[in-house]
Amino acid sequence: MANNNKSLTTRKLEYDKIVEFRKLHSIDYLNNIAKLMGYTTISEVFDDGWPITELKKYSDEASKLTWGADIPNRYWKFMCREVCNEYLTEKYGSPKDYFNTEVFIKRRVTNIGNTMETRYGYRNPGQSPEHRELMKKGSNCKNPFSSDSFKYNSYIRGKTVLPEDKIAYDEYRKKVDKLTDINKQNLPFTGICYYTELPIFKYDGNKTINRNDWNMATIDHKISVIAGFLRGISPEIISSVDNLCWCSKYFNSFKGSKCEDEIRLSGLIERFKEVIKKYYASSEGD
Repeated sequence: MANNNKSLTTRKLEYDKIVEFRKLHSIDYLNNIAKLMGYTTISEVFDDGWPITELKKYSDEASKLTWGADIPNRYWKFMCREVCNEYLTEKYGSPKDYFNTEVFIKRRVTNIGNTMETRYGYRNPGQSPEHRELMKKGSNCKNPFSSDSFKYNSYIRGKTVLPEDKIAYDEYRKKVDKLTDINKQNLPFTGICYYTELPIFKYDGNKTINRNDWNMATIDHKISVIAGFLRGISPEIISSVDNLCWCSKYFNSFKGSKCEDEIRLSGLIERFKEVIKKYYASSEGD
């Protein structure tokens, strides 16, 4: 037992060093992304209106360049969106303020237009022959979504499956749960929530501990189980160690059926941490 505790302590120290390195070299990492994109500095990239999703394509390579020969075996990847959000907050006030800049909006509109033109031959739906024909004839379109008999809202939101797929999904879920129970044994526990980076703890059977404690640890699937089913991803991939993480039980309830990319883009993590900080501040005041 002592050896296990020593091993956990050693891994925690290693993880803390890695986190500290990522904090110290975040600008170096962003500048490496800029160079891979053909720029000199990260400031030039954002001055040109590029979205974070484009930067993420170069994240792994930039992470390796930043670490150089000292790259560790685990946790070497920089969290691209989080690092970008910190930079945008410092430069523009917040990521949202950057997304509202003229250069960002202009590039986004241009990219959408280019995609439409490549796929369909016109830059916006209003230029399509079908739309022009409908405008000539007039439209008598009914809205099925406003009907009381419409039962697919949760499916469209990605929270449930179609009724005819329920049996297949239940079997899929059982297989994922079984494999997850096996694979989680190989998932290191650092005592830190994967998403919020706040402290978490494992329930050890102590009945004096409230199992509803918000920072109790639980296993989460980065790509949610239902998203895996809807996208046709195999149970083996969804339950693999690469798709598993330790996070706080309460945060997991907020994440729900969403995937990692969705919650990072939505600002859910930042809002959660903001509320927790205010909670502790008010508790100390009491």
